[in-house]
Amino acid sequence: MELHSGDFSVTVRDVRQLNQPEGDLLTLLWVLEGAVTLTEADVALPLGVDALAIVNRNRRWSLSSAASNAVMILTLSALSLIHISEPTR
Repeated sequence: MELHSGDFSVTVRDVRQLNQPEGDLLTLLWVLEGAVTLTEADVALPLGVDALAIVNRNRRWSLSSAASNAVMILTLSALSLIHISEPTR
């Protein structure tokens, strides 16, 4: 399942190998089923069911798993974060 807007994207998928280059996106990862390994800055972090991880923008990262899983991947553009943080006038 995938949803897209100009400022964000939400995907739920079975991740076996996913490599993300550096970019201007803040990413929230939520493991719904199974387990995955998040690797960022040469550090591997195992994530199990209900684990949340936030990957800051301008970071290279990857997800991997040998077994079936379900991971929600929410990405927010830096521009949308600026709009969220601006006070209402």
